[in-house]
Amino acid sequence: MLRTILVPLDGSPLSEQALPIAGPLAAATGARLLLVRAAWVPHLADLSPQDAEIHSIQVAEEYLATIKTRLEADGLVVDTAIPFAPAGEGILIEIDLHYPDLVVMSTHGRSGISRLLFGSVAETVVARSSAPVLLVRVARAELPIQPIKPQPAILVPLDGSAFAEAALVHARELALALGGELVLMRAVVPPPQWVDPIVVCPIRPKGRHPRGYRSQKPT
Repeated sequence: MLRTILVPLDGSPLSEQALPIAGPLAAATGARLLLVRAAWVPHLADLSPQDAEIHSIQVAEEYLATIKTRLEADGLVVDTAIPFAPAGEGILIEIDLHYPDLVVMSTHGRSGISRLLFGSVAETVVARSSAPVLLVRVARAELPIQPIKPQPAILVPLDGSAFAEAALVHARELALALGGELVLMRAVVPPPQWVDPIVVCPIRPKGRHPRGYRSQKPT
């Protein structure tokens, strides 16, 4: 049974797309939501380091208070945490402090130049989190994520390894909590198709033979 669901937020509508998934999960399981927003500010030119820290924490507090009030109106139990650290590190700190049963966070799915510029907080969390992570893939913030449907089907890809089967524990728990079903999938790679070498053998000019070829006179 889920007891704590941690939801990282950064103040953007895109990060809030994790809430339509985390909220129903919390309602179905009776778990509390822990909203986390990192308050790290490298430097503000017109503020001292201490003032910059205070300002960033105040902004985070006001933002999370607004989200908390909205979720509590839906009957959810909500706590907040504001680590003063870079986003990825701050989320990992709160995971280690609160031992959540699940982390639900949205991801931009960036690649190329944007990935180099902005990095990937989601990748950092997935790689180092001690708690299972459910990623909500968001293409654009203006395309809202659909809430979890009643009795959902939960797809679990498997490859025959114990590593892949570790996901079954968490998938089963979600299926039981939501009254859903598990759909187990394993991809089957087709065997290579043999090709007749005569078909693919290049045509050589008349009179020429491949190296090592020796003609024989008929007997």
